[in-house]
Amino acid sequence: MPQLQALQLKMTEARQLDNAIDSARYAKEMIVFMKERDVNPLKNMIVPLAQAPLFITFFMTLRAMANTPVESMRNGLLFFVYEFDYNRFHFLAAHYITSATLYLTIEIDTASAHLSAQNM
Repeated sequence: MPQLQALQLKMTEARQLDNAIDSARYAKEMIVFMKERDVNPLKNMIVPLAQAPLFITFFMTLRAMANTPVESMRNGLLFFVYEFDYNRFHFLAAHYITSATLYLTIEIDTASAHLSAQNM
């Protein structure tokens, strides 16, 4: 990865000096380097894009909860459970599943980043 950063730095300097030829040459070198090492910058976006629907749902649910005057949200027991019933179980289970998948996504992404850094 230091080679890629060095190429990026050289390309940035060439762009700042308005040197289109060197900038294009360094861009080509970066492409060749990334193909040789099987580096794809879009691979890092797969996991966040898969998680996007869950995050959006979580955000919209929290916003709706904040705008709804629910008594149990003000003076409920642990995890806002005032009276435990079947409907609230599904409501809370969705949040716990979303939190668990967020945690797993972060752990998997971090582990894969460490593995890909070791292979470079």
